[in-house]
Amino acid sequence: MKRQRVSTLVAVFMGGLAITFDGLQFFLLFLNVIPVAGTAIAFLGSWFVAALAGIVFYMVWFPLLGVQLTKGKSSKLINVLLSAVLEATPLLDALPGISYGVISTIILSRLEDAAYNKAHAAETKAAKEAERRRQVLMETRARRQAQETEQLEAEAEELV
Repeated sequence: MKRQRVSTLVAVFMGGLAITFDGLQFFLLFLNVIPVAGTAIAFLGSWFVAALAGIVFYMVWFPLLGVQLTKGKSSKLINVLLSAVLEATPLLDALPGISYGVISTIILSRLEDAAYNKAHAAETKAAKEAERRRQVLMETRARRQAQETEQLEAEAEELV
């Protein structure tokens, strides 16, 4: 059975939610035109959106799908950390850092799944070949035993 931890439908929903979070952060950036209060609201709101996205994606959704950031390719963790740095930096948080982190994690997990499936297919093929050889060997042994039994029966009849 092929492994695909993040299905296409789930990937679309995750990407859509990530783009929504990034769009919300982008619109919060426009609050910076309001002196003091607007800047504070934009800053805190952006941090809140980034924290919420981090919790939703990296503490809930990816773990539920079996995607671990620290296992497999280390580039998943590096991409997520880069995304977090983008989101933690004022003004740079308007860039689609959440989308970058989520989409790159999905792509890397899909690449890992493809490599796993390829390796697993080779193992399955080797196991099937070994089973086929074992069956042929058992059939050959059964034929030899049947021939030996027939010879012994023929020799026994000659003696009688």
